[in-house]
Amino acid sequence: MVIKPHHFMDIIKLLGGGIQVFVPDTDYGHDFYRAANGIIENRQQQIKVTAGADDICRPCRFLGSDRKCTDCISHIKGISSKNSYNEMLDHRIMDMLGLCEDAVYTAEELCSMMGARPGLVMDVWKEEAEVYPDTAVKREQLFAAGVRKYLGLDKQSE
Repeated sequence: MVIKPHHFMDIIKLLGGGIQVFVPDTDYGHDFYRAANGIIENRQQQIKVTAGADDICRPCRFLGSDRKCTDCISHIKGISSKNSYNEMLDHRIMDMLGLCEDAVYTAEELCSMMGARPGLVMDVWKEEAEVYPDTAVKREQLFAAGVRKYLGLDKQSE
C-alpha cells in the first residue's frame, strides 16, 4: 500500500476518535476508507511512504491527470493549493521522523515512530495550530489516543 504520512496520521487520529470501521466518501470518491480499514485490520500492512498521490488519492475526483490534487483550501492564509499544502505536510513528517520517500515500513512501525515523537501533530500542522489552537490540541489528543489504541498500549496499562 502506498500512503502519504499525513493520511496515515489522519487514520490513526480518527481511530483515536472512536472510528473502528471506515465507510466510503461519496463527495470525494477517494479510497480513504479502504486504506484505513486495511491498516486498522493489519498492523503488519506494508506501507510505502510518498509525498505524491497515494492509494487513497487514486480514485479521488480531485486527482488531476498529472497525479496532483486539484482541490483548493482557504483556511490557511497564503495557501490555496491543497496539493502544495499536503506535500509540505508530508515532507515535514518525513524530515522530522527520518523517513525516506518510497521506503517501506509496517503500519505498526510507522505508528510507533510517529507516536514516539512528542508534539509531532502540532509541529506538522503548525500553520493550523496558530489559527485554530483548540482544534490542533484536539487533533493531538485524538492522534495520541489512536496511537495507544493501535499499538495496544492502553491494554498494557490496565
